[in-house]
Amino acid sequence: MVRYNNWANQQLIAHCKTLPREVLERTVPGVYGTIPDTFAHLIGMEGTFYGAVTGEPVDEALPASIAKTLDELEPLARGIGGRWEEFAANPGDIHRPVAQGRGDFRPPIITALTQLICHGSEHRAQVETILGASGLQPPGFNPWHYAMRHPWAGSHSS
Repeated sequence: MVRYNNWANQQLIAHCKTLPREVLERTVPGVYGTIPDTFAHLIGMEGTFYGAVTGEPVDEALPASIAKTLDELEPLARGIGGRWEEFAANPGDIHRPVAQGRGDFRPPIITALTQLICHGSEHRAQVETILGASGLQPPGFNPWHYAMRHPWAGSHSS
């Protein structure tokens, strides 16, 4: 799932980079913000989640929160996504608490992994909503598309 999440982010960012600026700057009620703002939030939070789970700071998280273009965000997404893939390849006991919680709240790592996937899906769907409201078709990046392009994906646990 982590590998899929990373792939889906990259697919949608690459697609959105081909769109005119006026589409990128649109927003609709009920979504996070513009397409670049949504990706900046998504990528920044993936870095924050990673830091919480591993206890390792992610330098890419802060630049993602202030980046303004998809060209700036794309390499940050790849970097944070790569860290998550490395972690998911050998996560250890996923029921142990995260390294850094909020106060006394330290949920198990499996909760943080679930949040990573759900958070990414939620915000990618918001970008799809903006595209649809603009009369545009988003690329195929759901788990079925991933599995069709990566038939080996089902044989890996990450």
